[in-house]
Amino acid sequence: MRQPSFFDGERMNMRESIELSLASLREYIPRHRHIVLMFSGGKDSAAAMTFTLWAIATGRVPLPESITVVLADTRLELPPLMRTALLLLDEAKEAGASCGVRVETRVVVAPLDDRILVYMLGRGVPPATNMTMRWCTRLAKGDPMQAAMMDLVGALGSVLTITGLREGESAVRDRRINTVCSTKGGECGAGLYQRTAEKRAAAVLAPLLHWRACHIWEWNFAWAPLEEYGGWSTRLVAEVYGIDSPDEKDSLEEIDERARTGCISCFCVEEDLATQRVVRMPAWSHLAPVLELKALWRRLRRHRSEEHTSELQSLACIS
Repeated sequence: MRQPSFFDGERMNMRESIELSLASLREYIPRHRHIVLMFSGGKDSAAAMTFTLWAIATGRVPLPESITVVLADTRLELPPLMRTALLLLDEAKEAGASCGVRVETRVVVAPLDDRILVYMLGRGVPPATNMTMRWCTRLAKGDPMQAAMMDLVGALGSVLTITGLREGESAVRDRRINTVCSTKGGECGAGLYQRTAEKRAAAVLAPLLHWRACHIWEWNFAWAPLEEYGGWSTRLVAEVYGIDSPDEKDSLEEIDERARTGCISCFCVEEDLATQRVVRMPAWSHLAPVLELKALWRRLRRHRSEEHTSELQSLACIS
């Protein structure tokens, strides 16, 4: 029998989560003149971007002087997700125009020598792993995003960066949240807020920190596509991740867990369920040969001495 929890019955519903996020934006947006939305193209950052722009466009939160959306292109994004991300960038500009603020969009890419396949196949670095050597995210997304952020802070001064970081998304990110909360400048409550450069009044805010996976899916599939919430194309994101109907609410947590990948033929998952789903779509079935890359990534990760030993053992068995 399960031990009762002190928090049983206290989980927020969708409307309560939305109100808490709006309170977070109302609290922190006025502290900064410019807003930067970090957008990866995935479900969480799509929800954070569209929610924030909807809140601003409808006057629910204060209007900043400028809004910039930064999208990182790793050159290995799932094609339907990348196509949808570019569509959402166009819709972001329209949302800004509707409320009289210009929305600038930027697509950043790592330098050629630091792109994932060039770095791995050109330099001989083993494929990334999820636990011990996950270099791909930093190299292809983190560093280009950081470079763009430094340019924006230098040009604009007071900048608030908004991200889709959530509790419970992964163990690694939960540890990062705990670290930020325990350092100077980190504030918990209605969203995680961290000052990153006191002199330039730069900071990072995660307004959807408290959203559960089911809230992310519900926003992307059921709420954001409605005209009253912005008429966004986020349903395409939900469909790539395996949401075919809003009636699937009961299984959303399970879908969130099994489809946690963004790159096509991702190195860091044992079974690439996201790419498998994409190639089952008629429009993307021509990408099916990509699934065969998993065997190559495993071979490249093996040490040459291991392969030599395996070959000697095979020869011994034959003889």
